[in-house]
Amino acid sequence: MRRLKILHVVDDFYPLYGGVTTVVDQLCESLSNIADVTVASISPKNKTFTELKRNYKIIRCKGYINKLTGDMHANISSDKNFKNFINNEDFDIVHCHMTMTNFIPLIAAKRAKIKKRICHSHESRVMPKNILKKYFIKLMIYLCNKYATLKIACGI
Repeated sequence: MRRLKILHVVDDFYPLYGGVTTVVDQLCESLSNIADVTVASISPKNKTFTELKRNYKIIRCKGYINKLTGDMHANISSDKNFKNFINNEDFDIVHCHMTMTNFIPLIAAKRAKIKKRICHSHESRVMPKNILKKYFIKLMIYLCNKYATLKIACGI
């Protein structure tokens, strides 16, 4: 029987530490017993680090800073290496942990004909007062809902 192939997409990952990084790492370590697991994350700027030895694969992609929110995100939509990777690896599941920008890898996953696309939000966001930011966030939520086949939320 063929093992499941699962791709987790997250903005921050080792060597940066935080709650989402820890959750994704523990999830991937557990899943690696029954599936081939890969984590896609941005390459930290100005950081020299050695990849951790894990039971799953870690790939790095380009990043960008969202000017409206100030957050750093994986820039999967313009990373040709990532597009080739997601199209050629035949993943069964793509699980995105990027909260508001989950729609970017979800669209890439849908184009690659991946049937299970999980949108996982790890935080609660207070709606901003700025009308442009408010519209942008509502658009991102709409796109996440449109391209995800399963939605999970946790947070404060």
